[in-house]
Amino acid sequence: WLSTVPDVLEWSESNFYRTPCSSYADYTTLEQIPSVEIRAEYLSKSVQTVPRTTDTVASASSSGSGFAAFSPFTAHCQKELVVQNMATDAVAFFVRVRLLDPQNATDIAPLFFSDNCITLLPGEQRILVANYEARPGLGCGTLPQIQVESWNSVMSAVE
Repeated sequence: WLSTVPDVLEWSESNFYRTPCSSYADYTTLEQIPSVEIRAEYLSKSVQTVPRTTDTVASASSSGSGFAAFSPFTAHCQKELVVQNMATDAVAFFVRVRLLDPQNATDIAPLFFSDNCITLLPGEQRILVANYEARPGLGCGTLPQIQVESWNSVMSAVE
């Protein structure tokens, strides 16, 4: 499914923010990747809450854990999910996982995944960790709806 025709860049027209293409790579063979079924579920239904204090925000920002974007006065929730390609003969290409608020089916934001937009080999599974800030109506005891999609699958939702 890799292109046999490369992008042709117009370097003479290039500037500091853009390099135009006169012709593009041919990725039409991606349409021939067989469809796959992807399953996603919570690894544990238990509640994981990490209380936040000013001290933990300072240490999180210095350690690079990414939690500094959360309010220092609220709890953040952590959920572990397992995502699996159920196919035995095809890759699941560009798998994207989303967590949705079960009350209104909108994306939970900010949301930080340990990994996302991944490719899964046939039968492969991956454990992802999601972190988000607790808020009214979406506490850590609530399980968000999981939505998973890929280039070669139908979007699926798990309640």
